[in-house]
Amino acid sequence: MALIPKNRPRLKIPMTLMDKVSEAASALIVGLTTILFLFRYQAISSEVPMQYDFSGNVSRMGNKNELLLLLGVLILLYAGLTILQRYPHTYNYLVDITEGNAPRQYSLAVRMIRWLKLMMVGLFSLLLLQSAFPEVISESLMFAGVILFIIATFVQMIGYFYLQGRK
Repeated sequence: MALIPKNRPRLKIPMTLMDKVSEAASALIVGLTTILFLFRYQAISSEVPMQYDFSGNVSRMGNKNELLLLLGVLILLYAGLTILQRYPHTYNYLVDITEGNAPRQYSLAVRMIRWLKLMMVGLFSLLLLQSAFPEVISESLMFAGVILFIIATFVQMIGYFYLQGRK
């Protein structure tokens, strides 16, 4: 079996208002995080928290230059998932893709990637900013923010796809 079935239709999936909001939010998060980080880079302490344990306490300190790697991962993650959204015919699906079901299956799959991208860039941005500016974002605020963000995003995403699956 081929890794990418050649007989799948290739469609351009139109964006809904929520898709546009999700895309704008992801781009805004990455853009603002990058700008804020780069403008404040000189003011960042030379040694910053790099790893946290399950209770939110710092378990490893590192050089501030390591944060540039985290920023690079954030940008690559955003770019990679944005590019991946353009090729829904290459995804794995639980059903055979036909001309009849392709628009619906592709739309749901691309929308899932969009929400996943929003969640991941949000989390990576929180991690980057908390490590860069621990005096502004406390460990307890960070922990609460991450948990709340994960729960809110997953509840929304699971609820949406559950309702779409019932149609």
